[in-house]
Amino acid sequence: MPMVSGAKGTKITLKMAKNALRVTPDGKLRLDLSNVGIATFPRCLLKLRNIEELDLSRNKLKIIPEFIGQLTGLRWLDLHSNQIEQLPESIGLLGFLLYLNLCNNNLDSAGLSPEIGSLRNLQVLNLGMNRRGLISPNSVARGNQENWRQQTTSSPPSFQKGQARPVGDTNTLSFMNNLYT
Repeated sequence: MPMVSGAKGTKITLKMAKNALRVTPDGKLRLDLSNVGIATFPRCLLKLRNIEELDLSRNKLKIIPEFIGQLTGLRWLDLHSNQIEQLPESIGLLGFLLYLNLCNNNLDSAGLSPEIGSLRNLQVLNLGMNRRGLISPNSVARGNQENWRQQTTSSPPSFQKGQARPVGDTNTLSFMNNLYT
């Protein structure tokens, strides 16, 4: 994918985003913009509202804008290995979200929007490798405690560093907190 890079990172155009769209084997529309040097969340993604899976991992993102809440069809969102310090309140509007990977960022409890607790369909939330010891299960689950089981474990043997941990029950959230730091 040809990219335009500058002081603010790679600029993603709508054409570039459309060229990065793929259909997964199970028929979902997936946009993979991982590891391309993006520093600013691409506003052009709003024109691709039928995206179900979005991978913006391994970029230079510091800010997730409020308009992410307009991508209401998202079921899978991977933002790991960026520089994110805070989530917008609109994250709570992603009601179909099943998977959210936020590991290896600069998040702490203050940067987690309480609206993350309203993601009732969320099955996987990876918060590992953020600011050590500053993210507690209660800071994440305060809005949805009746449906979430908070787990903090040390190094589960069956998972590699940075991987999300799936949970079988759709009404249960697996909480991963700094497992590998």
